[in-house]
Amino acid sequence: LGYVFMLVLVLLVSIRVAYPLNKMSKVAHVLGKGNFDVKIPVVRGKDEVAQFAKAFNRMRDSLVEYIENLKDETDKNLRMESELNVARNIQLGILPKDEDEENVCDSRLKISAFLEPAREVGGDFYDFFPLDKDHVVLQIADVSGKGVPAALFMMAVRTQIKSLALAKHPINEVFDETNKRFCRKNESNMFVTVWMGI
Repeated sequence: LGYVFMLVLVLLVSIRVAYPLNKMSKVAHVLGKGNFDVKIPVVRGKDEVAQFAKAFNRMRDSLVEYIENLKDETDKNLRMESELNVARNIQLGILPKDEDEENVCDSRLKISAFLEPAREVGGDFYDFFPLDKDHVVLQIADVSGKGVPAALFMMAVRTQIKSLALAKHPINEVFDETNKRFCRKNESNMFVTVWMGI
């Protein structure tokens, strides 16, 4: 019964995480080609996947708004810089700043983080979050490449890893499953190097 229960739990988590991420990956590909009319999949709930979908939707809406406001601008460089600044603010806004923000209530820890992308946006990221009252997950990662493609890949990988870790999977299973999912349909051959500890 225990094995059956674990199998059902793994399948439910996979369906909950993999299906929306796969759809959002396709949407990211369309967005990357400049089509901002694409519909963002609706993910209900309060978990990381739902938050990622909402952030993705806000990013798309912000980009559309800024593009509309800058249509009359003749300087293409100014418009590009403005769009990248929006993307930068969104990217940096999803990363945790300190342990209070992530509710890491452990007097043994003092966490503070800082990220300065080489360009306006990039693929480097870090994350930390409580696994339970006695354990905290820490991770540092670097996506291959620079710019917007690396930033989009970073957001998807971070969400995937966090969802699996919060489902109490061991680190090796988190990495194995994440690797399998992001090797599928990876036409751009992007990859990410990740260190994670609990």
